Amino acid sequence: MKNNDDSFLNDCITKVGDAPWFIMSYGLIKELFPELSSREAEVSILYFSGLDTRSIAYSLNISNSTINNHLSNTKLKLGATNISELRSSILLRFLVYQIASPNITKRDC
Repeated sequence: MKNNDDSFLNDCITKVGDAPWFIMSYGLIKELFPELSSREAEVSILYFSGLDTRSIAYSLNISNSTINNHLSNTKLKLGATNISELRSSILLRFLVYQIASPNITKRDC
């Protein structure tokens, strides 16, 4: 790996570690959002964990436009018109799940 690649990877890892609002496991997101494909769920987890589309594309070895397509499809499936609505929709469903499942632990997420 070149030095440039090393710093890019370190930036990605740092962003994941500094996730701004919540991190949801793959299994939980598939349970909460069965309408999403596996890749849409994966991209959503990474995106809402704080990674930008370029970092996600790099880590999944797919193009940035493919990441944007997955996010667009996710918005369409969840009835969101923009990324803020998508974030709100995902967060709301997650919060409702937590309220309905009071015994949930951080490990479950």
